[in-house]
Amino acid sequence: FLTSQEWASRLHLAAWAGHANAVKLLCEAKSPVNAAAMDDMSALHFACQKGHLQAVKELLGSGASINSHSRKGLTPLHCAVQGNHRDLATYLVRRGSNLSAKNKAGKTPGDLA
Repeated sequence: FLTSQEWASRLHLAAWAGHANAVKLLCEAKSPVNAAAMDDMSALHFACQKGHLQAVKELLGSGASINSHSRKGLTPLHCAVQGNHRDLATYLVRRGSNLSAKNKAGKTPGDLA
């Protein structure tokens, strides 16, 4: 059997790579969607960083926290904006992402656009 952290690692990799079907299967298998990886990045952070909208939809549909913060204070929206993923950033805002959230450097997602 896999530990919770092993399930989370697989979910992080699937999200980072944009494998939405794998993300869906892992979420259905009860992988911890809000588990932290390096720098307290969640699977949602990784998917947003890479601009994988379908993976983001699967994660949010499975209860991922849209306003979680990494160790550097980055939200998934910060990651999407930094990656210049405009459609994804718009989607996150429509889903309730906090536009006023500041990272550790005091920057909001709008400041990074």
